[in-house]
Amino acid sequence: MKNAIIVYSAANAHGYLTCIVHRMLHKKYDYAIYIGDNVVAPRTGGLDIFDDNILYKQIAGDWGNKNDLSPEEYEKYLLNFFDGELKKHKIAIQEVAEWYIGSNWADFPIYLNLKGIKHNIFQEGIGDIGLSKESWAVKFPCQFEARKKTGMFRGLDNDNIIAAYIHPKTYKGEHQKIIPFDIVKEMQKLRQEDKDTLAALFKIPQYVYSPIKKILLLTQWFRINGEVWKSTDILKMYSLLLDLYIANNSAHVQLLIKPHPADPMKTEYKKVFLGCDVLTSSFPSECMGLIEDASFDKAITISSSSIYSAEAISKKQIAVKFFEKFYNSMPSVFMCARLVKLLGYKCFHFGIFNEVMLPLIAERQGYLPDKSIWYRIDTTPLTEKGAVIIYDYIWREGVYHVPLSKLTACPKGSFAFIITENINNHIQTLYDLKLVDYLFTIGGELTPYEDGSSLLPLYTSHEVKKIYVFTKDTEVKEKIQSLSWVYTLPYSRLIAKKIDLKECECADKIKLNYLLDHFVDQEEEK
Repeated sequence: MKNAIIVYSAANAHGYLTCIVHRMLHKKYDYAIYIGDNVVAPRTGGLDIFDDNILYKQIAGDWGNKNDLSPEEYEKYLLNFFDGELKKHKIAIQEVAEWYIGSNWADFPIYLNLKGIKHNIFQEGIGDIGLSKESWAVKFPCQFEARKKTGMFRGLDNDNIIAAYIHPKTYKGEHQKIIPFDIVKEMQKLRQEDKDTLAALFKIPQYVYSPIKKILLLTQWFRINGEVWKSTDILKMYSLLLDLYIANNSAHVQLLIKPHPADPMKTEYKKVFLGCDVLTSSFPSECMGLIEDASFDKAITISSSSIYSAEAISKKQIAVKFFEKFYNSMPSVFMCARLVKLLGYKCFHFGIFNEVMLPLIAERQGYLPDKSIWYRIDTTPLTEKGAVIIYDYIWREGVYHVPLSKLTACPKGSFAFIITENINNHIQTLYDLKLVDYLFTIGGELTPYEDGSSLLPLYTSHEVKKIYVFTKDTEVKEKIQSLSWVYTLPYSRLIAKKIDLKECECADKIKLNYLLDHFVDQEEEK
């Protein structure tokens, strides 16, 4: 095994792609071993389609799951574990000519750094080279000291890194170790026989070459409290993503879904999304550039870096980062933004991340406000007349619930939507309690088209939870209360039954003066 080349990637589940990377980097066919991680990225295919000399070795490891260990215990565990794994697979470190690491955030690179082993790094797509020092300290304290000790927080200045093959968009600036590497473009340089092998290996739906409007959805996997999220709510989340961000009726759109290899719902999309096609999860997104003459109108994802690989085949790419944190409340956010547009107000938002709000505004031009500005309404009242959409979400230290008194200090004519499960969060003083008479609520439901053309029949409606509206301006209140339109969404329709005005007193002594339960599109009435 002398002069072996080791390619390691925990995030990339595609042995096929790793082989291609190996060939592109070396421009030759030397002996190589691909080491995969069966915790984060189970093996999805064999490597012998390219070369019998390229072998696959699967090692386990418990990346991110050892926070119960002290730094000393973690370091000992890591060294013992990977020493044993390499010995088991008969890999002698001294016989390895070159190391290539595709996932600098995993635990195997920590092992190499602890051993002082020089290595190269590569990124399969566009993304961070590694998590920040602050993120490691909070999320993975067991690994923090080992990374600090070995200089891993120095980034590319880490003495153990020889070279970094990185997409130009990943690293802004210059560094002597960087070798610009756009894998989508580089794959075009493959030998024709390799391209033909890929074409035969991966089944490409014929409709990708048709003139019908096409949408490409790239899915991702998520962790909640350290555990992989496996709920069917993932399907609901993606249905909302399509409903709110893609402005086309499903009857006129062909949907192609590319599941992430670790997506626990990857086998369910075909069952619940009518008329869609699903690529095999082992299809490397970076190979999309090899789908010649294919053209998608839009590619959309929540947080997958594979969206950049879709640039080669899509006219527009939409990345809604952090959508998984907000999806349940996004119908409410959408309704609020629509009302701000109808009332002609300048729009502000707080609690909803820009990464979620701004793509929504951009994709629904003409239907929602032209722009929305993120504003720290929790610390400073508005300085100009406007409407602010508040999502009651405390995501870090120094962010606060917005007291009603802060809202009443805004310029005359301003108003606020408050999306919260506990209005008491906003009543912090006796003065706030006196202001509850200026609160009223609105609500509704996003439901499929009556003709059954909804993209996702499994979820027959998207609930718009109770939204509180705060304003001291009687005229503004009357304008909002006078609205009685039902407006349509691309895949969904807001339908609700009109109910009589009721006044009630809740246990928390909040008077709910009005419930607006239904909207009708102005254009439909005309």
